[in-house]
Amino acid sequence: MKLKTLFVAAAVSLAAFVANPLLAQCAAGAVKKDIALQLYSLRDMFKKDYETAMKTVGEMGYTAVEAAGYAGGKFYGQAPEKFKADVEKYGMKVLSSHTAKALSDKELKTKDFSESLKWWDDAIAAHKAAGMEYIVMPWMPTPKTVEDLDTYCKYYNAVGKKCKDAGLKFGYHNHAFEFQKIENKEMMYDYLIKNTDPMLFRKNGRDLDPLHLAAGERRIRLPVNIFHGAQSHTAQEIAARLLIQRLARRQ
Repeated sequence: MKLKTLFVAAAVSLAAFVANPLLAQCAAGAVKKDIALQLYSLRDMFKKDYETAMKTVGEMGYTAVEAAGYAGGKFYGQAPEKFKADVEKYGMKVLSSHTAKALSDKELKTKDFSESLKWWDDAIAAHKAAGMEYIVMPWMPTPKTVEDLDTYCKYYNAVGKKCKDAGLKFGYHNHAFEFQKIENKEMMYDYLIKNTDPMLFRKNGRDLDPLHLAAGERRIRLPVNIFHGAQSHTAQEIAARLLIQRLARRQ
């Protein structure tokens, strides 16, 4: 058999795994692994057909989801209870949600973020009703001054306190821009670590990374990026990467 034919055969075999979740589960072995999917990866699919997208994620073999579509008290246009029921209908559980509320210029200037905290009261209630364990801030604007950064730290502590009182955990999903200095004085990430309460505000982290290990018990989750770039992906791509991850765990 020629090399080209072998390559085509391998591609067809992988396509079969992607198309049939049961084969992927067999390849993964008898031990069930808990792997959650950040639904932001399939955001275009969820916008087009919510029901089909949710069903597809469940059939892939994922065991939990992290939402990224909260707005106006709903998740992907669904009431919190409906969203939770839809996730569980396909054999998964609701784990967390990427939800953001930046401070306005007025709030930064006056240091009074009571209006934003009122917004969080409704958001936290919705997340609680949806069965969330965590609420994660997916980003934040880069503060222009250290003073503004300090205001954000106080804001995050206040939101974290509300989440804790409701039985939820509150965290932040960091990127690369947090490792720059504000006003050439304070590294943004270090300042967040030093000036937020670890019992109220946590960060994502990576094992064996000293910058993240400094966060100690804050490292509550390990997000793994299996694609590069910010584009949305197809269900086939996500399923293929899941299969690769599971097979790698067997080595």
